Amino acid sequence: MKRERLVQSKTQELVDFANQVSTPARPLTLRQIYYAAATAQLIPATDKSYKRLKSVLTKARRSGAFPYEAMVDGLRAAQRTAKWDSLSDRAATAKFIHLDPWQDQLVIPEIVLEKDAILRLIEDECTAQDVTIRTFRGDPSLSFLYSTAKDYAALLKASFWISVGYLGDHDPGGINICRSAERGVREILKDQFKVDLEDEQYRRAFKWVRLGVNFSDFDNFGLLPIPTKDGSDGKRPDTKLKAYMKEFDVDWGCELDALPLDEIVKRTHDHIEEAKNQERWEETKIRHAEEESRWQEMLENIDAA
Repeated sequence: MKRERLVQSKTQELVDFANQVSTPARPLTLRQIYYAAATAQLIPATDKSYKRLKSVLTKARRSGAFPYEAMVDGLRAAQRTAKWDSLSDRAATAKFIHLDPWQDQLVIPEIVLEKDAILRLIEDECTAQDVTIRTFRGDPSLSFLYSTAKDYAALLKASFWISVGYLGDHDPGGINICRSAERGVREILKDQFKVDLEDEQYRRAFKWVRLGVNFSDFDNFGLLPIPTKDGSDGKRPDTKLKAYMKEFDVDWGCELDALPLDEIVKRTHDHIEEAKNQERWEETKIRHAEEESRWQEMLENIDAA
């Protein structure tokens, strides 16, 4: 009976904690709640604890103790075709045009993600500022790297500069994905599009910077270290572990989800702002507002006719 009460108490503690850190106004993924709970030392950082938390929160949601809207699935979402209720509704959408705010800038920023789970956190920021997000979902395919390089080649040949901000895990796989992806894009740019980033013409025009997780983040944010796969548990070891240990002198890492959410958004925002020439940005906004106003007048004249 005493043990049963203890289990119930710890279960309630997890539910209370989940309600504190993840709300309908700002929902987290299960993985993010897990990292928060492990960092707060409510649970150990193990697969068993992750599965238990999942079970606890599933029951809590079904019972009403934890709102359904307070947790999201960062990987799966419905894809819907745009549709309208009538021809007049469709015609109304033509009244609004959206012009490229970066057309008068020198540097074009982009955000590259290792995984989908963090996409929703930065989507609003990037959408509001017309910044492209590319998601690798693990090791990117050669086709994905080619299409990325093709986009970059078009920008570079049009005399734009590119600033890529990368967000991914800090573990053997995450570090390798970031570096091999940049290397792959550079090679394809050179071999397929005749854009050699080592040439004087392009050397300063391309930047690929890791926004996080960085090694300094472990101390700066007290991130919970997760042991890397060394094969001691009977599972296949990470083949990149040896090089990772040689470079960082540790045998642990952490996922991007563990970095504070506000920090991920801030780094995304700062990366975008760093690319801007603010004076040109404001001038473009004014000009676009005038052009959009003329477009509205044109449509009104057509309607009147």
